[in-house]
Amino acid sequence: MHTPTAPHTAITRHPLSRSGLPQILFELTLITLVALVYFSYILSARLLDAPPNLNLIGLNPANRFGGLEYERLAGILIPMEIGLREYGQLPTWNSYLNTGTPLLNNAFNYLFNPFASVPVLLFGAVQGSKLAIMLGMLLAGWNMWALMKAIGVGALGRVAAGALYMLSGALIAKYYTGHFQLGLSLTWPPLVFAGLWWTLYTTDRRAPVLMAAAFALLFFSGNIYYSLHVLLCCAFITLLHLAEREGARWRIQWVRVRRVSVGALLALGFAAIQFLPIWSTRAFVDHAQVALDDNGQFDAVYESHYELTQALVNYIYPWSQWHVFNDQAPWYQQVVVDYAYIGPGVFLFVIGMIVVLVGGQVKNHYRRAVYAALLLALLMLVWGAGQTSVLLFLYTHIELLAEFRYLGRAHAIGALWWIVLAGIGIDLLWRSLEHLVPHSPAVSVFSRRRLAGLLLLAGIAWVWFLIYSLRDNSTRLQLALTIFPLYEFLSERVFVNYQQAAHGLWYLALAAVGIDALVSLFQWIAHQPNRNGLAALPRLTAVHLLRLGLVALVLTTLADAIRANSPLLRGSPPVNQFEPLYAAALALESENPFPVIQEPFSPSAFDAYYSQTRNWFLNEGWRALPLPDSLPSDAPALNNTAGWGIISNEYSSIAYDLSLSFVQSHTHELIKCAPPSEKESVGPCGMPKEYAAALYRLPEALPYAFIAAETELLDAADSLNVTNILPVEALTHQQDTITLRAQTPPDDPDGRYYLVVQETHFPGWQAFVDHQPVETVTLTRFIGVPLSPGTHTYTLRFQPPGLAAGLLISLLSMVVAGFYMRPVGEQEQAV
Repeated sequence: MHTPTAPHTAITRHPLSRSGLPQILFELTLITLVALVYFSYILSARLLDAPPNLNLIGLNPANRFGGLEYERLAGILIPMEIGLREYGQLPTWNSYLNTGTPLLNNAFNYLFNPFASVPVLLFGAVQGSKLAIMLGMLLAGWNMWALMKAIGVGALGRVAAGALYMLSGALIAKYYTGHFQLGLSLTWPPLVFAGLWWTLYTTDRRAPVLMAAAFALLFFSGNIYYSLHVLLCCAFITLLHLAEREGARWRIQWVRVRRVSVGALLALGFAAIQFLPIWSTRAFVDHAQVALDDNGQFDAVYESHYELTQALVNYIYPWSQWHVFNDQAPWYQQVVVDYAYIGPGVFLFVIGMIVVLVGGQVKNHYRRAVYAALLLALLMLVWGAGQTSVLLFLYTHIELLAEFRYLGRAHAIGALWWIVLAGIGIDLLWRSLEHLVPHSPAVSVFSRRRLAGLLLLAGIAWVWFLIYSLRDNSTRLQLALTIFPLYEFLSERVFVNYQQAAHGLWYLALAAVGIDALVSLFQWIAHQPNRNGLAALPRLTAVHLLRLGLVALVLTTLADAIRANSPLLRGSPPVNQFEPLYAAALALESENPFPVIQEPFSPSAFDAYYSQTRNWFLNEGWRALPLPDSLPSDAPALNNTAGWGIISNEYSSIAYDLSLSFVQSHTHELIKCAPPSEKESVGPCGMPKEYAAALYRLPEALPYAFIAAETELLDAADSLNVTNILPVEALTHQQDTITLRAQTPPDDPDGRYYLVVQETHFPGWQAFVDHQPVETVTLTRFIGVPLSPGTHTYTLRFQPPGLAAGLLISLLSMVVAGFYMRPVGEQEQAV
């Protein structure tokens, strides 16, 4: 099951040209089947004490994937979904979060990655994000397969590596704690490395373009953290291949340098549409950096750092032994940062690889692949542990690096390289078994086509029996061809849950491999011209059994990863049920485009988005900073606050206390109570049982847009409230385009007044008075527009800085890539 690769001393053609399409589709189908088994574990997880069944409750729209930050991070595209549905355009500003944040000048934006964004835009955040996660995991497996294919690993090794990376605990742990974009970004590193490998070892002009496109998809996943790890890995691999020994001299391979440079420039060009908007406004991002304690060490609140042995344990410490979220597991590991379970089987394959290489029985063409993977795996181990003085120095002296914070995230890339080594080990172990028997027709007796056929028959049988298990008794009788003994036999053995169905598929796969091994033996015996050839039968039988054992160990390793990691992602109802409260606020809100609500901090954000309310003080892990304040430094700040407050006990006592304190610190009136919970105490509604949620109105809060005199803004801005400001006469709001009518007071036409709009005065906001541009100013983080005498129409429009230039560069890069891929010759020789 080995596909040979070209020697490392020359550049060859594209590796995919060496395999037929049926073989490729078959291998990707195997990875897909493992993914379906994995997804069945995730989506069929039982809630509470519900009996086991064959219902995929995770697909129920009433159940959502969770995590503390999941909904506010995955929900970043909801304003765009609303804009497409209601206004027929993609907005560039998010008015529903905090005091307004940009959508495209935002590193968490994943619009430009269609594999993540299209499901959310088409099916909504609840179901679309589920589909995006499943699709991302499947693509992660396929991309890892592509990397192993590029390295030259045989079929068993590359399929196993692809499945193992897809099942890695590092991927699913990101979704468990809500880091939606982090999980999505881990889909693409293997494809970047595959493109780089093909760029180094082929003359195919598509290879650098593939590398560039894969890196752009990584950057477009809505999280830049793993771009750093991938760039460093690419640089190391390129340096490792920079020179080749030709005779007695080492020569720089300028062909490789040129091709990698082309890929790097194209990657920068493809990513420009998102990179330039982020880079151009980088000074207006409030994002916490690495924290140090009094001794200059990483603050444990932000950073995990521990011994290397403990870091290695992260790869073999299963989820069942970890504590629940927000409770520190042994050695103070953090789930979202450090968990990267791939199982002990991976390291058994790595040990097997070392044994085979040391024994020297198999010709090794993996030399540089092994060096690169092993050194990078160890580098990520050291990085993830975060104890070395070099790391401490770099993180404390490089401001941009400090914003990457959590060192343990390197374990996810470390797991990738350990899996690469395991895939190489599987391939070397498989091929080394050929040397246990003398050369004979047995080598040609083994048939991939026969094995594929047996596995296909096993899959068909499994699907048929799964359908049988899902049907009622009358349909089962028809499926059994009305043969009552067969019907009774099968009905006693039907699958009762998807875990049991997964076990059945595993046993059928083992049976198919075992049958193939027996058929191979019988064919070998039949090919012997005389009895003398049968002397090798015991050794040949042992080889087949060992190969069968190797396949069984691979399947066991996959099953172990599924068992250990699938519990991290579960579907469950949302934490809060605030929709009736949103509806009550919307019914009473007429002067503003949306109610501005102070909510208890909770994992729920989808409903607030879809209700088109503003979730006050909630952010995506960063906060948009305004342009410098136009008021003097000694001028009082606007006393702005939310106009509504929700008190709830549904998430935590701390959230309840904070929300209660907020409401009680302002003038308030009770508007609505949600249904009571089961907690026994006197709640905010004065009932025997504490209410799950209560909505209060804060009538003195400033409206979304208002007029204030310059003198008041300079001398008494902190005393402004709804009773002493001037209202805006008319207001329409279309997310990133705000239109309103306002007039200066008729009794003071010569006074200087400002129109104040409560959106963060982020770079890119433009103002127009009767379609004529006018300057904007910052008034305590908000947009201020000097009023012109009389009555006028004022329009505010947000134009994302850097978007036009980024779009132009990305389009030009695509054109250049198209011209670059034109065939210019059959071969390019390495220098």
